[in-house]
Amino acid sequence: MPVKANRKFLDWSKPLLHSVVDTLAADFPVREAGSDAPEGSGAGKCWPLSSLLVVVPTARGKVLLGDRLKHVAKQRKVALHWPKMVTTGELPEYLYRGDGEAALPIEQTFAWARVLQEARIRSEQDPDDRLDALMPTPPPAEPLTQWLEIAAMIRRTHEALAAQAIRFDECLDHCVGPRETQSWRLLNRLYPRYVRTLADAGLIDPHHERLRAMESGNAVCDRTVVLVGTTDLNQGSLRLLADCDCEVYAYIAAPEKQSDHFDEFGRVAPERWKSFAFELDDACWINADDVHDQAAAVAESYVALKSDSSAERLTLGVTDESHVVPIENQMRSIDATTYRHLGWNLAQTAIGRLLRQVAALVATPTWDNLATLVRHADAFHRFGRGASLAHLDSYLSEHFPVRIDDPPVEEALPKFADVIKAKDAIVDWIKPLSGRSPQTLSVWCGIAADWLRQTYEVEPLEDLPDVEPTDSVPVIPFRSSLAERKRSELALAKTLDLLDRLANLNDRLDLVVDAAEGLELIVQRIFELRVVQDNDPSAVPVLGWLDLPMDDAPSMIVTAMNHPFVPEPVSADPLLPLALRSRLTTEGNDRRYARDVHALVLLSHCRPEIRLVVGKKSADGSPTPPTRLMAAAEPDRVAARLRNLLVPANRKERIASRWDGGASKTRLPIPDLGEIQPVNVISVTAFKEYLTCPYRFYLRRVLKLSPLDDRSDEMAANQFGNLIHDTLEAFGKSDVANSDDRKVIQDALLDHLSDLAKKRYGDHCNAAVRMQIMQAQMRLRHVAKAQAERRADGWKIEHVEKPVDEKSGGQIIVDRQPMGVRGRFDRIDRHESSGAWAVLDYKTHGDKPNERHLKQKNGQTVWADLQLPLYRLMLPALGIHDDPKTVQLGYFNISDKETETTINIADFSEELMQQAIQKIHEIVRAIRLGHFEPTDDPVPFDDYPMILQTGVASQMLGREQSEVEEAVQ
Repeated sequence: MPVKANRKFLDWSKPLLHSVVDTLAADFPVREAGSDAPEGSGAGKCWPLSSLLVVVPTARGKVLLGDRLKHVAKQRKVALHWPKMVTTGELPEYLYRGDGEAALPIEQTFAWARVLQEARIRSEQDPDDRLDALMPTPPPAEPLTQWLEIAAMIRRTHEALAAQAIRFDECLDHCVGPRETQSWRLLNRLYPRYVRTLADAGLIDPHHERLRAMESGNAVCDRTVVLVGTTDLNQGSLRLLADCDCEVYAYIAAPEKQSDHFDEFGRVAPERWKSFAFELDDACWINADDVHDQAAAVAESYVALKSDSSAERLTLGVTDESHVVPIENQMRSIDATTYRHLGWNLAQTAIGRLLRQVAALVATPTWDNLATLVRHADAFHRFGRGASLAHLDSYLSEHFPVRIDDPPVEEALPKFADVIKAKDAIVDWIKPLSGRSPQTLSVWCGIAADWLRQTYEVEPLEDLPDVEPTDSVPVIPFRSSLAERKRSELALAKTLDLLDRLANLNDRLDLVVDAAEGLELIVQRIFELRVVQDNDPSAVPVLGWLDLPMDDAPSMIVTAMNHPFVPEPVSADPLLPLALRSRLTTEGNDRRYARDVHALVLLSHCRPEIRLVVGKKSADGSPTPPTRLMAAAEPDRVAARLRNLLVPANRKERIASRWDGGASKTRLPIPDLGEIQPVNVISVTAFKEYLTCPYRFYLRRVLKLSPLDDRSDEMAANQFGNLIHDTLEAFGKSDVANSDDRKVIQDALLDHLSDLAKKRYGDHCNAAVRMQIMQAQMRLRHVAKAQAERRADGWKIEHVEKPVDEKSGGQIIVDRQPMGVRGRFDRIDRHESSGAWAVLDYKTHGDKPNERHLKQKNGQTVWADLQLPLYRLMLPALGIHDDPKTVQLGYFNISDKETETTINIADFSEELMQQAIQKIHEIVRAIRLGHFEPTDDPVPFDDYPMILQTGVASQMLGREQSEVEEAVQ
């Protein structure tokens, strides 16, 4: 006869834990300790709960209930005979006895993958095994990764169905349409093969065994089952429980007058909760904007509640994990410590990041992936012993290498030999994980475990927290805090434990994979794990939504009360779409809504203070509607709540933060240049930089600060220009420099470009650089035409890249004192017949000299660039003693357009030239006087936006200026 639960309705005006423990004491009272008392408990009374199987919704519920039981037992001075406590997810394993060893999830996935691949082979003879009924385009036999993804999808679908006590053949009975029917017909055909594959390996599928136990009536439990707040118990567990010959109690957090809102096992009845309305003060709902504003609202509410002496303990709740870090940061800003009971996914730990980055490098051995890996603290010291990150970035930004196994380019070898050597050290370090032929996954797991143990067998640094390593705890290098170090140690221990278990995978199911596939599978398994550090009783707990009903703190703040976080919708499955799911079972979104409405009622009824933060945007910036739970009220109240959400946040004044300083404005002070260093030599191009901004001139030319960025995968404008300049320099020094044959000139230019590009970027540069080289070829074809025409006009190349410096006469006399000038003059031409001179500068744009040198400011013509006037002043140092007025000064424009690729001679009046010379003298005087103030004018293509606060950070601060000033006041 099916079992019925003995329902116990608990007062939801009290914390659920307290009511549960009181009810347990009433249902299973204290008695005199007998011979069965636990060893060491002593004589006296005992609380006999050892025959109970107590079921709670979450793992934290087990901890809290255990703490409460221990506290009450100690208070009553009785020996506690501990019950067995399990979560709802663990419950089914205690309600049947499987005949064999249960397969691990990964072994189930491997079994499905094998069955699928065998079906692919069989389909050549048997059309019924064609996999296109399941997937439009079955993947190729290799790599295995795609097959494992499909196998994992089927495994998860099987798990979801078994949780609701549904067999594969029942899905086929409810299919609609040919596509759906064909898919499930094939899955029903493959399912027995999957079970046999596991059986051949000596394993069982636990979900299959549960279904068998339900159908055969073999459910069994030798304990009294107590269901505590299990309002969402799945149908599979319910079926097993109903068939067990055991006593069942259902502890329900609701008054008995609400009994019709729950079924016989204490699960919510969805239909009854659809129209449920309850009283909750509208002031409890707090309006906020994005994730950071919601975190600020949490901190503000915390300060307000803590100011009330009754709020001795307080809990923070999150319905979406992406809110945890912003909340931690906000709470830290008001000197409040938090403890995240959710823990950290292994992907968020140093160990997880290291394995992910190593796996990426093994799968795709590129310099980009290497640069990412060596920025990991536990990899950096292996690389940093040989080369600096700045030198690595310089190598990447100058030569754009792609694969680390390509030979280094010729130009890089002398300058970046240390980077190549350091790269080789990293390759040797990860060689055990990449240098083998295909192996079984279990072998790769063993190799990965050995590699991790060797990697972390190092001595701690002196600047780490004072924590002595033990033999049982590995030493983690380069951790910046004790908490991070402990987290990494826990992550490493969990990772090694998993790898050791996977190293013992069943031989009949283990798959042979290459290094990249093996590491990818290992990382996927590891990222399913979480690490949780020891509880800090003094910290404010941060809990997930499902953990909140068991919490007994008198005050609570819950954030992200939005769709789709709460209620969380039932996710669609490619094999189990929502329409099919609804035809199979009533376990869907209505049940989720009912569960969460009941949870909210419980949270609000059992404590005096609760705040519910409703945001407008999620962590990724997408809009988030308010939660449907707001509608669990009378219609007029719902309308009022929604109306309040449409207006800007109406919270109280912003709380003061530890990050708030005493500044009256948001801009940080621009760094002082310190003691000004004397400038005795200036380059020709530096004069324009001083005109643009004296402060930036000093940063670049005196302090030698220049930006370095390894993120670009293509030549910067100056690099592209240098490639063309260097090509033209090589041409100008060649035997055909003064040829008038366009084809000869073009061939020579393209040959020089090819040689330079190969030396600088090699044969394996990325597609963007190759495209730029092709663009340079196109421009040089235009140059060949223009050069042939110029030679035909009688002009010959006299000098290329002619240097001038203070030693060769490059100087300007200002106030009877010389200022050295340095420069390299791209090209000096002389006319064969007239003897006229022309000094030209190569420019990879189409602008004419007057356009670049002059600009209008306040209705007047002013100098924006002084390059060509300076060229005129340097003519004597170049050996040109003709009247400066007769020397042509101009650009050889090398544009992407043929019509703009030509020589443009400057047309400056003598009056303008005198103004330029006067401006040059003014700059020299200002430099000598140490005038290096930043300009207020906008600077295009600024290399120093962070130093001068002209970038995004400044704009963000500007938007919040009034807020910050209010907080300071």
